[in-house]
Amino acid sequence: MEKGKVEKGKGFRTLMDGYGTFLSIDGNTYRGSWVSDRKHEFGKKCYGSGDVYEGSWCCNLQEGEGRYMWKNGDEYVGEWKGGAISGKGVLTWQNSNRYEGEFVNGRMDGYGTFISVDGNTYRGSWVFDWKHGFGKKCYGNGDVYEGSWSCNLQEGEGRYMWKDGNEYVGEWKGGAISGKGVLTWQNGNRYEGYWENGVPNGEGVFTWRDGSTTVGNWGKEFVNEKLSMNRSESVDGSKSVSFHRICIWELDGEAGDITCDIVDNVKASKFYRDGCKSENGDDVGFGLLQRSPAFDVDGDVKNPLQLHDPSYTSPLP
Repeated sequence: MEKGKVEKGKGFRTLMDGYGTFLSIDGNTYRGSWVSDRKHEFGKKCYGSGDVYEGSWCCNLQEGEGRYMWKNGDEYVGEWKGGAISGKGVLTWQNSNRYEGEFVNGRMDGYGTFISVDGNTYRGSWVFDWKHGFGKKCYGNGDVYEGSWSCNLQEGEGRYMWKDGNEYVGEWKGGAISGKGVLTWQNGNRYEGYWENGVPNGEGVFTWRDGSTTVGNWGKEFVNEKLSMNRSESVDGSKSVSFHRICIWELDGEAGDITCDIVDNVKASKFYRDGCKSENGDDVGFGLLQRSPAFDVDGDVKNPLQLHDPSYTSPLP
């Protein structure tokens, strides 16, 4: 039989090969290069949903460099492999949030930088859309955290620097200061010891800027111990030191990246920007942290594994 002819009842047909346009009943339209009935090399596909992909293809799947535009204004420009976003690229949300870095199977995975519209910037390691491994986050309010992360939360060793000059260096657990660490205030006061969920808990030493110290087993709110000091601070030679919980965590699964206000009880009224007052009027504590606007990674990310043609089976659930 002559090539290109169709013999009735035999099932032969002409192969799509070269440049052409394919319109499907589900509203998808592809214009570009074909090889043996497959989208291959450069082409543009407009999906019935309103999304658009323009770039390289290989055997019906996106492969190489390409650009995907969602109908809501989100956009990805970068590398593809086997029909999924994989490699280096830039994902920009319609609200101007932006991630630039590495992807694996449609997820932020590897090293990358996320910049949110509220001024937060994270540079570091990602695993499956989560901050995971080592990374540095600069908050929009001027604070900085640098250290280990696990599933979007600070975990392990890390350093948090408040914009007013206060600094914590030590251990974290589940996004909260927990374990052994040192908190140094910009006014020279210093606490070194154990923490639990953002408050001193266990053995610790509070060193005042004049060199005097408070040593004790700290509870969840405060310790009132005799001081080892060079001068008399009160009639009985003691100071009371009051701590309130430091809430610095990443809210997992909803908005993310919250620094919370320290308002645990009525004693919070003693706080002011550069510290708090102990009962005898000395500077002690933490500045009141302001709530930072949340950024929306998890809520806005489109799963590129859903962008394949209906005939493609995703390797992931």
